[in-house]
Amino acid sequence: MAYLEIKHLQKSYENKKVLNDINLSVNEGELVSILGPSGCGKTTTLRIIAGLLDKDDGEILLSGNDLSEVPVHKRNLGMVFQSYALFPHLNVFENVAFGLKMRHLSKNEIQDKVNEILDITNLFNLKDRYPSELSGGQQQRVSLARGLVIKPKLLLMDEPLSNLDAKLRIQMREEIKRLQNKLGITTIFVTHDQEECFAISDHVAVMNKGRIEQFDIPQNIYNHPKTKFVADFIGYENLFEIDSQDTTAGQYSIAGKKLISDFSVKNVRYLTIKPDQINISKNDDDKNNLLSGKIIERIYLGRGYRYNVKTEIGIIKVDDQNSDDLFNLNDEVFLNLRSHSLLPLSK
Repeated sequence: MAYLEIKHLQKSYENKKVLNDINLSVNEGELVSILGPSGCGKTTTLRIIAGLLDKDDGEILLSGNDLSEVPVHKRNLGMVFQSYALFPHLNVFENVAFGLKMRHLSKNEIQDKVNEILDITNLFNLKDRYPSELSGGQQQRVSLARGLVIKPKLLLMDEPLSNLDAKLRIQMREEIKRLQNKLGITTIFVTHDQEECFAISDHVAVMNKGRIEQFDIPQNIYNHPKTKFVADFIGYENLFEIDSQDTTAGQYSIAGKKLISDFSVKNVRYLTIKPDQINISKNDDDKNNLLSGKIIERIYLGRGYRYNVKTEIGIIKVDDQNSDDLFNLNDEVFLNLRSHSLLPLSK
């Protein structure tokens, strides 16, 4: 049996369905991310698990126990929010100790537990400082330490890195994964950032309009998205609706052009491929899935160039990091949509 089980979770606001039959299983010690755009229902799911919102229907089981009638303060869950939510009049030690004081632990127990977690989170030397004297990254570590010090049954994190700059976000996500591995705390991490999510997660639930569209390990979601939405959300910007298919041969037709994929799926509606998985050249090399086209736009990305190429099946986006071959507007080029990167989608 899974450590955390969410079964048929439903939630509506004024007849608008926010969560529609959410099912999720999380094993003990895992870090599972809920990934999706704003308004997809990921934060609502987290708040219902925490007991901050009531569900309309469904079950939430933690270690086999139904949380439905358990009040927030008795669920023993750690929570880390986007806003840090630190008390400005309390120093680092006092902020971290707050949850332990609410549990009426002795002064000595509080001292030992807080000092231990401050040492683990590299905050010990800052314990006398106030939030206004800390950087954004330090404040987030205090928030994380406060969530961890109570040794929660489950740690819930809602967009905890979104207020940090890019470099600090990378440092903090590595810190979160290090601490989660070290302490073995089962964690639900809500984010809209796919790179952040894939870097730290054991499993990922991709949400869209109140439903989980795909639940899998990060590598499978990245390399084998199951739906049009998941593919588009994680960067498969080229999406083509097919006319017909030969399932046995992995052949698909788009605007009369036959393309071959290494993946044969029944009832395919779309083919998709990421811009960086397409080979662009000026030579016709007679490979499968070769398309001719003309460059209609070139954009410098720093790591290379993005080309928008007009072809017989539509405009195709190509990301090329080969600085030796620079293509210009109106150049006639050939694109190889590699069969091992061309993915069929059923919906």
